[in-house]
Amino acid sequence: MKKKLQILIIVSIIVFLSLSIIQYSLIKNTFNLEQKIFKSEIEKIMTKINKAKSLENFEERWKRKFSFYSEKYQIGKFSKEEYLDSLYQFTTKENKVFVKLFDQEKKKINLDYDIDFQMKPTLLIFIHPEKKDSIWFPEKFHIGNSFIAKNALIVNNSIWKVETSSDETDIENNKVSYELFTADYVKIKNKTWIIFQRMSFTFFFSILLFILICSLFFYTVKSMIKQKDLLLLKTDFINNIIHEFKTPLATLKIASKSLRNKKIVTNEILLENTLTTIERQNIRLEKLLNQIVEISPNNQIKLQFEKVEMSNFLKEIYQDFQLSCSQKEINFLENISDEKVNCSIDKVHLTIAIQNLLDNAIKYSKDEIKVEVNSYVKDNFYHIKIKDSGIGISSKKQKEIFKKFYRVASGNIHNVKGLGLGLFYTKQIIEQHHGEIFVKSELGKGTVFNIKLPIENEK
Repeated sequence: MKKKLQILIIVSIIVFLSLSIIQYSLIKNTFNLEQKIFKSEIEKIMTKINKAKSLENFEERWKRKFSFYSEKYQIGKFSKEEYLDSLYQFTTKENKVFVKLFDQEKKKINLDYDIDFQMKPTLLIFIHPEKKDSIWFPEKFHIGNSFIAKNALIVNNSIWKVETSSDETDIENNKVSYELFTADYVKIKNKTWIIFQRMSFTFFFSILLFILICSLFFYTVKSMIKQKDLLLLKTDFINNIIHEFKTPLATLKIASKSLRNKKIVTNEILLENTLTTIERQNIRLEKLLNQIVEISPNNQIKLQFEKVEMSNFLKEIYQDFQLSCSQKEINFLENISDEKVNCSIDKVHLTIAIQNLLDNAIKYSKDEIKVEVNSYVKDNFYHIKIKDSGIGISSKKQKEIFKKFYRVASGNIHNVKGLGLGLFYTKQIIEQHHGEIFVKSELGKGTVFNIKLPIENEK
């Protein structure tokens, strides 16, 4: 069973990881697709804006001036530094006009997001029969908004080819030819967020599905582990019942056979002892059955509350228990408070609950048995502490001991008698009294149970 469960969990984890990878790939591919669609949309918008009459006129004017400076450089009237400096000053001045015109055209489209545009000249190549010359433009050269181009979206790469005539040039056929390489960049504020908004349905559906799969996975694994524990608990409980019923049934069998013996029947003392044994074992069987029936989910324990003075009540329980264990070598210690306080309790059920804790103190003790009962009043609560010097309970098992049918000695180990119902019953009774029960224990050093009951205030 354990091996099958481990294999099932491993397979489930593999399937879960595979689904996670598929979900991640789906989201990533959807994002990339939406990014391409968005880029195509931006390109169409930029084409529409750039075709506006005002921007076309600006472009034509800028190109004429660019050609003018380029011809001057080609015929040697400008050095490369003078050419770049003159071109930069002109471009910087005209850029203010371009940004204003671009913003005007952008407003006409009524976009849901903000766009910054930048046209960046990168390389200029002069072509003539004798030699070629090229100029790389510095990073500061641009027309449009100022931003770092490498973080923006490239919407267009173009080559502007020019061939002009000049009366001033000495070049053959009076031709000046050059090619200008440019790149158009667009920066959209919150671009990633815009794309995520557009794929929000797919994204949130995928996340929801992923969370659902995670929940189902953990719920399934948890259920499988719980079912395994319940199966082990059921097996353990059945084994405990068989063990607990075996002793009285075996005793009854022997006693029944004894009644067929004439020597026993004719002997009043032996007959009385045999009948007493049968009666005692019947009572034991009846208690075992009643304990199981009372704890069943269909039977709610009904309490009869009454106002009881706690000091005398606890002393009576302690003295009766001490008397019942008089044949055993037990070191009893008692420090029960003499302070007179009243609590609303069911005497019968609370007595059984406290006796269960005292019984456990004896059952789980080592060779030297030591039981200590203390009580005190604090913060309007009556505290009852039962301490033993037994084998102790590990921190892990302390969380389990109040569960139905749970026994620290589990499986087929029956060195300690019981059905695993005592502490469950005790906890139920204490809680129905609106109280609390706590356990503090350390392996090999004993256990302390602390019962906390509300005090009935005098009116």
